[in-house]
Amino acid sequence: TYPSAPPSWIKLTYPFPVIVSAVRVGAGTIPGVGSTVGHVNNHIIQSSDDGLNWIDLITVNGLSDSGANQFKIFNLPHPVTTQYIRFYSGSDITSCSEFQPL
Repeated sequence: TYPSAPPSWIKLTYPFPVIVSAVRVGAGTIPGVGSTVGHVNNHIIQSSDDGLNWIDLITVNGLSDSGANQFKIFNLPHPVTTQYIRFYSGSDITSCSEFQPL
């Protein structure tokens, strides 16, 4: 971990609002980066209507760098209509091999 690291995120912006009911996230090893499992677990999926004010949707946990838990679908508590969605860490590097709203 990097205790002095500033917040980081991977953000997707849609040209218009979309309905999202789940998110597929993947860990694994990325060339030049290495293992991503330490940079995906305990990170938060957030949505926003304006790209400035964010709402926590779920916390990602249980991913591994290989095997059955390398890729997981995380169902949201309820579908959201959003134009912005991000994979957020308040104090760590954010890195994943897949981030796909469904």
